[in-house]
Amino acid sequence: MSVPAFRHESGLPGLDHVLCSAPPVPHRHASVLDDAVTVFELPAQPHVQEVSAPPLDLDVMIYMLDGMMALARPLSDGLPVRSLRPRTVMFLPAGTATTWQAAQGQAGVVHLHVPRAVRDTWQNGNGTYCACPAANIDDRDLIRSFETIHRVLAQDVPFRRLLLQGLSYMVVGQVQARLHSAQPVSSPSRAMTPGRLRRVRAYVEENLGREVCLEDMAASVGLSASHFARAFRAETGISPYAYVVQARVARVKAELLHSRRTLSEIALDCGFATQSHMTETFRRATGLPPARWLRAQGRNVEVP
Repeated sequence: MSVPAFRHESGLPGLDHVLCSAPPVPHRHASVLDDAVTVFELPAQPHVQEVSAPPLDLDVMIYMLDGMMALARPLSDGLPVRSLRPRTVMFLPAGTATTWQAAQGQAGVVHLHVPRAVRDTWQNGNGTYCACPAANIDDRDLIRSFETIHRVLAQDVPFRRLLLQGLSYMVVGQVQARLHSAQPVSSPSRAMTPGRLRRVRAYVEENLGREVCLEDMAASVGLSASHFARAFRAETGISPYAYVVQARVARVKAELLHSRRTLSEIALDCGFATQSHMTETFRRATGLPPARWLRAQGRNVEVP
């Protein structure tokens, strides 16, 4: 097996330190979130048969998209596996050096890189954080979350950034729950008191005209983003992303019923990047585009 000599040129520190035995294919998608969590996808690369990664100052979570990888040697001293199954997750804590040697080449993967700041925030909120390497994790909910990340990365969906933020924190929690074989220590629902929930709702209503991010929602009630995301879902039954979408759709309905503004003006006021994004989001939520929905309410006036 040749010594790895080729690097990625992506601009992502967690990826560009990796050495490959052949020129790697550029990553397909990437999203670097405000808290420095990085999400990206790498396509299958059968020509890359050896990969070497030095110890990184971040946790790496890898979802195997397709193809089983039979390894010529274990990934690392702390992870003595000889094969990686498709539709499973691997967790490599910070400081883990890895070497992959696979005759069939690298399979398609989704990476989630978690910096120490996020780990520290999680530990402060939950009292524990498992940093043991693991491979072939086949937890159903965790896989569903990674599959959603995979789909969102490939699409230009409304509020994509907020959705990826929520999914990233959810994955961190799901990995930790699986590694501990139990739910996180603290009860997230206790953190979302009625007063905090009212403040979150008020914050969202006041800021629907601009990008609403997970960190700002959490800061409005004095919680970390990871703790807030879990507490909000535990209390309301939906994710912060879903709640923001619901709030935007509700405002669109009110504007349609009580104003004569154009659809493009309504879209801008409700925080949508374009009129088409607003129309598609509205249609998904109600089953009808705005004009048809308005007629269904008994209003015969055409939307300007």
